[in-house]
Amino acid sequence: MEGFKCSHAEKSNYSVITPNQHLKPINGKITWHIDEQSLTTDMEKYKVLFAFEQAFNKWGEIINPISFQPVAAINDAQIVIKFKSNGDEGLPYEFDETTLAYAFAPQDTSLGIYADMYFNDAYKWDEIHKAGSIYLFKVVVHELGHCLNIGHQTKDINDIMYPIYQPFGEVVVNKDTKQGIYDLYKQYGVKSPTPIPSEGIDKEVGQFIKAMYKSKNDLLKLNSSQLQNLSSTLGVTFGIKDNIQKRVNTLWSVILGIK
Repeated sequence: MEGFKCSHAEKSNYSVITPNQHLKPINGKITWHIDEQSLTTDMEKYKVLFAFEQAFNKWGEIINPISFQPVAAINDAQIVIKFKSNGDEGLPYEFDETTLAYAFAPQDTSLGIYADMYFNDAYKWDEIHKAGSIYLFKVVVHELGHCLNIGHQTKDINDIMYPIYQPFGEVVVNKDTKQGIYDLYKQYGVKSPTPIPSEGIDKEVGQFIKAMYKSKNDLLKLNSSQLQNLSSTLGVTFGIKDNIQKRVNTLWSVILGIK
């Protein structure tokens, strides 16, 4: 599947497609509509709709409190979804041979072609990945990221915004990509994926932790399980590759910041 590549240009970590743009919600909602006149026949209709609903739900968890709302009228939709093949009427740009789908970057409320998605119906679509078919849900999640103005994640092959189709494994939206959503949509109340550690800790608990751990050496005496429990209390998330020293340094910096 290495041949299937997304058509958007890539940079590093998360990037935006169009500077200073995002998909502006209307009354706290982003509306979407599937053009059923162009619906793929590879899957039963309800399975196609379910794949899109699940993809919108996936991003909805990240972009909350903004919500996605399906609408019946195409002219009311900020994101319009169509399945097309090269040569079909109404296809803005022909698909490259290895392009499964493309999406336009947003502009303001995007009531027009901006933020619309086009899926290449020359390929066979399915509800899961099978030999000779494409996992629709995964591709929708990727393209929806572009509709929100998120570009490619090039350092993490597991992230859904990686530019090459990854048919296997879970749909992962990593911290960099979530940070991109926050940067673009924080004005609407979207919360940071990296909240300030120790924020919201009960004052008495915080003072107890400061009394217990008065130096890095105190933290170095803890085993990995104890460090993990302490990090959970402080609201700290470690990376998989973080060694003990890095974890201790992170925890110590947070403890110093407890008021």
